[in-house]
Amino acid sequence: LFCRPRKPWPNSKFTAQTYKRDKVPAQIAKLTLKISHSILRSQECFLSRPEWTKIFHQRSGQSVISRMHYKVMNQMTLIPGLLKDLATHKQGDSNAQNIYLRTTSIATQLKRSDEFIKRLLVNRTYVRTKESSDANPLVSQVYFCNGTEVLSLCVHHAMLSIIINRILIALGQCQGSIPYLDEQNLAFSNRIWMMHEHVRNLKPLGFHFYISPLIVSFE
Repeated sequence: LFCRPRKPWPNSKFTAQTYKRDKVPAQIAKLTLKISHSILRSQECFLSRPEWTKIFHQRSGQSVISRMHYKVMNQMTLIPGLLKDLATHKQGDSNAQNIYLRTTSIATQLKRSDEFIKRLLVNRTYVRTKESSDANPLVSQVYFCNGTEVLSLCVHHAMLSIIINRILIALGQCQGSIPYLDEQNLAFSNRIWMMHEHVRNLKPLGFHFYISPLIVSFE
């Protein structure tokens, strides 16, 4: 409690070399923090650059779940730039079609990842479904995952999918699809909510990665 405070993450040294030395949970934690920092500063995330994309695709030797997690996080690095351009678009200074194409490209990748996650959620080796133990549950059934990596993958993918759908709605180029996108977002929000009892068992140290997805699910 009396130690000198650590240097804040956004200002700490973050290079390809230090990234590769970290374990998977530490890598994911650093990635999400850097992405959040870029969003707050309304700037593109340096992790979306080609040299970092190459690193994301070089995660050989990791599990299938880890590789899928890196694919999702790689797509998430594009969000700060999209949100920055979307804000400019609202002021009439950007190409809406360009933003739309980039967004739909991410949506296509997320749809492929969702098929993987859906299979994961019904595989009892990785996920168990139980009745909620809460007196007044938000959802009647909850997920308990075999390890935090599966849990983190599922909530990050759901959060990113909700954000992408909201960008598509904000662009106004898919009016006929809005009810479908809203329905999708409800399903992804439900997936996040179904993780809450497992996450509650991880507090306080294992709770950090769940806060942002939970906030996005209620907005």
